[in-house]
Amino acid sequence: MTPINFEQMIHDAPLPELICMVGLLQVRMLERLSQPAPVTPAPEDLLTVADVAKRLHMSAYRVYELVRQRKLKAEHLGKSVRVRPSALTEYVAKQGA
Repeated sequence: MTPINFEQMIHDAPLPELICMVGLLQVRMLERLSQPAPVTPAPEDLLTVADVAKRLHMSAYRVYELVRQRKLKAEHLGKSVRVRPSALTEYVAKQGA
């Protein structure tokens, strides 16, 4: 299959066809823009170490230790440590077991 040479096609096309092509392109662009954006689920709000420490009634140092020991799953964002609420729930459930 040979590639389409759009420059040559535009150069050779009579004016009414060019106007029609531009109109079709505009319609297609408007159709795409008018479609609703795909819905993506909102990400969980990440908790700070201080938030986790308050919820678990322990020091921030202890929370960092739990993360370091991989007992509490956490996200490392640069120098910051954040914990997903689901990871905190999982940790608490394991402690009760």
